[in-house]
Amino acid sequence: MTQSGLSGTFDSRCPICATKENVLDVVKKNMEEKGFTLHNDSMRPPHHVDGNSEFVKTLLNAYESYTGLKGECISMGGGTYVHELNNGVAFGASLPGTDNRMHGADEFAVIDELLVSAKIFAQVIVDLCS
Repeated sequence: MTQSGLSGTFDSRCPICATKENVLDVVKKNMEEKGFTLHNDSMRPPHHVDGNSEFVKTLLNAYESYTGLKGECISMGGGTYVHELNNGVAFGASLPGTDNRMHGADEFAVIDELLVSAKIFAQVIVDLCS
């Protein structure tokens, strides 16, 4: 905020059906009706990887083999590194039931879970490169 105006960033996570027309254009119109101007004319497309792809099946198989737990695909609203990777998926390194206080001042990792994750990652590399 300055003496002459206010600027900000609009950040929204969109489902895979999102398009410029049904998200960006609608947001821009609604903001203009309230006296705000949205300056960008593009949006980052939603990121999606098919849960039935061989890549994802390989990840889930290794996870299930080393943990004994049923692997599943989940969607998350966070903006992770995977958005920049073709076929990128966030995978590991904590197990269900562990509240590691992600991104908090007291975030932590469980050593045993990191060791299991390392084994899973190594298995996935072997499986994908074989």
